[in-house]
Amino acid sequence: MNALIVKYRPAAAITILVILYTVGLIGLHTDSRAWFLAATPLTLVISATLLVWNHQDWNLAAVTAMVACVLGGYAAEVIGVQTGWLFGEYAYGPTLGFQWINVPLVIGLNWLLLVYATGTLWARLRAHKLLQAAGA
Repeated sequence: MNALIVKYRPAAAITILVILYTVGLIGLHTDSRAWFLAATPLTLVISATLLVWNHQDWNLAAVTAMVACVLGGYAAEVIGVQTGWLFGEYAYGPTLGFQWINVPLVIGLNWLLLVYATGTLWARLRAHKLLQAAGA
């Protein structure tokens, strides 16, 4: 059974992300720009998968927080797109793939990545929890 469990590998994940985003950044400045833009949803899925793969402190609170980030972020985007409230008036084009209620499904993963990354950075500062939350 233990042979089936994939262990925490931060160096591998960082290497994959550096390669993925470097190739993407370069690709966006080539004649293949359209292909690299179309790969954006896959990049978000890979990034979120690596985040989950490397998260160590699994408990109900962590799962709840991650699900809340995905669903809450998606809901905020739906409110924003449908009403113009929160972020001003905007719309998503086809780049991020399949949409529901005019919002790409992968946008929730983007929110998870951003909230997790900024939350992790702010948590390293030994500031009050409210300051950490506000900063993130």
